[in-house]
Amino acid sequence: MLLIITNKYDPHVDFVLSRMYDEGLGERVVRLNTEDLLLGTRYAFDGREFQVEILDSGRKFRTGQVKAVWYRRPVPVLYKESGNRGLDEYVKKELETVLWGMYFAMGDALWINDPVKNRVASNKILQIKVAGEMGFSVPRTLITNDPQRVGDHFPDSSSLALKSISTASLYDTGRRDYVPLFTRRVSRDYVLGNADAVRNYGVFLQEFIEKEYDIRVVVLGREVFAFAIHSSEKEETKEDFRTLNPIQLKHEFIRLPSDVEDRVRRFVERFGLVFSSMDLLLSRDGKYYFIENNPNGQWLWLQDMTGVDLVGPFIDLFRHRI
Repeated sequence: MLLIITNKYDPHVDFVLSRMYDEGLGERVVRLNTEDLLLGTRYAFDGREFQVEILDSGRKFRTGQVKAVWYRRPVPVLYKESGNRGLDEYVKKELETVLWGMYFAMGDALWINDPVKNRVASNKILQIKVAGEMGFSVPRTLITNDPQRVGDHFPDSSSLALKSISTASLYDTGRRDYVPLFTRRVSRDYVLGNADAVRNYGVFLQEFIEKEYDIRVVVLGREVFAFAIHSSEKEETKEDFRTLNPIQLKHEFIRLPSDVEDRVRRFVERFGLVFSSMDLLLSRDGKYYFIENNPNGQWLWLQDMTGVDLVGPFIDLFRHRI
């Protein structure tokens, strides 16, 4: 049995599940939307394993039956809030512990990917260190709260990339909504002119690389699929290709040089991952730069844009286990 751990609004899972049903594999799959763990399932742990019934689908599983797990996009468990902050925090932590206990109870399954390994592999600081050790070209990097270090580290750089280390969006109280945190091109003088902000909040800076195009790499086991995203063709995406809808940009399936492809495989294996989604870029002088790794990143849009089948090889990762 394959257990998919996700949420109700996940088109990647919808698409893969549809394909699995078409191939006669649908009855071997259970989807667990983690927000429904308390209000949408019946679960019990008897000291040996979990037994879970999904109320809306009627599907049931025991953790001992699960031979493969797709750890996709879980979200916090929903519960009836009492209005008592202390009690609500207690319930929240209890439910999170139950969920992780369920994960640990399936330790013998094939995980795509193991959530603990995902968390380690998601840390950009560790990614940059490991990428450099493996021979990737990495933009000159500085993470600091010391303005003096900015001036010393980038003595000749007038063009820097200002990034967030982990958070993809920020809640704007004025708009009452989340706003995305895209990479911004800034000058060294701009950063030094905001020294108080550097001291108070810290900063993540890299040398800004003039690029030919961005590259999204999808790793499925030993297979490596690379796609050029021609973000330099539009002014709005020269700093960050995510600022426009992907359908507005040209996408192209490409082959990476063999040495770069080998580094990609070794990087993913170094973190014990089965699947990963990596961002590289090709500079205008022909160098391939490592930007970041997304162990739970998006990939379905690449199939939609190029026609390259990724769903089939993805299903093949766990086909032999279910």
